[in-house]
Amino acid sequence: MSNRSGYKCAFKDCCSVSSGKIGLKETLFRFPKDSEKCKLWIAACNRKELYAKNPVTLHTSYRVCKKHFIDTMFLNYEKTRLQPHAVPFSAENHIGKYNIYIHNMYIYIYILYIRLIKKLLIVVMNLQFRFTFVSHILRHLIKITITSW
Repeated sequence: MSNRSGYKCAFKDCCSVSSGKIGLKETLFRFPKDSEKCKLWIAACNRKELYAKNPVTLHTSYRVCKKHFIDTMFLNYEKTRLQPHAVPFSAENHIGKYNIYIHNMYIYIYILYIRLIKKLLIVVMNLQFRFTFVSHILRHLIKITITSW
């Protein structure tokens, strides 16, 4: 809600504000004008009293700080612009979302690991083939050299 010191994050127990005079200064984002998206944001904020407010009031008077969005919800590196479909996450959802993110990262790393192993096997097999081919040629050259003496 707005006061003389700026806006405060609408999440329960969040100390983020738009100005650094009181609390932690963070980038804050307006509630969406769309009523369905507003309901999602209110649910994430865990503030039942906000359901009584209309979307216009929420859009003009309430904000959510950047700490309540995952990285993929931002359009830029500075985390100052949100995707149009962005929805904040409560602390419980953050934990679940990060667990999913970490799980996906493990899968991605495993896939990269498998690809690397495959490439290494191909290299080793090529080297082994080349070594076999070179050794075969050397043996043949040695036979020719020995017989020609």
